This record gives sequence, C-alpha cells and structure tokens, in this order.
Amino acid sequence: MKPSALITLGLKKMPHETNGKAMAEIPGNRSPPLASNREELIIPKLVSTEEAIRWGSHLNAGQYTALVKTQRALSKDALSQCDMQRMVNLATQSQLLREAAEAFTWRGC
Repeated sequence: MKPSALITLGLKKMPHETNGKAMAEIPGNRSPPLASNREELIIPKLVSTEEAIRWGSHLNAGQYTALVKTQRALSKDALSQCDMQRMVNLATQSQLLREAAEAFTWRGC
C-alpha cells in the first residue's frame, strides 16, 4: 500500500515522510493523548474499505488498541462538530478506522 499522505494520531508528528508527501495530523482531533508508554501508531489516510481492511489486518495487539481508542475519539469528535462537512469528513475517517480494526486478527496463544 502506497498512501498518498499519512496522518499520525496523538500529540507528536512523526519526522519522516512517505513517497515525498509530508505527514499531517487529522484536523479537529482533540482527543486526549494515549498512555505515554504506548506504541506510536502511524495511520495512513485511508480512502476505501478495501485499503482499510488490508492495512488493519497487519496490526499487532498494541497498534490495534491504539487504533480503537483513536477511532472512538474521532467518532466523538465528529458528533460534536457544528460544521456539517467537517462532521462528515471525521465520521468517514472514523468508519474506515472501524473497518480496519475489524480486520485485525489476534495472533498468539
């Protein structure tokens, strides 16, 4: 998967780039930071269900947990928006993250 842009969630931006495109944060993401010992999760800008499922199927347990927390925060943020276009954009990203999370499979005992 070669995303055209990447988004990072939380308080830090990752310093590197992918395919020459700079990374950006999700606009309007006002969620509290996840635990400080968490693994930094870089989420590609998902544009289709198929892409979300493909990406979500390669997550480990820590990344899955961070993804679910991020998806919930996006969903809550979408509900609090007054601007309809912003609400739709956030809700769409939230839905794609939910689909990515559903593709996760536990690997272990």
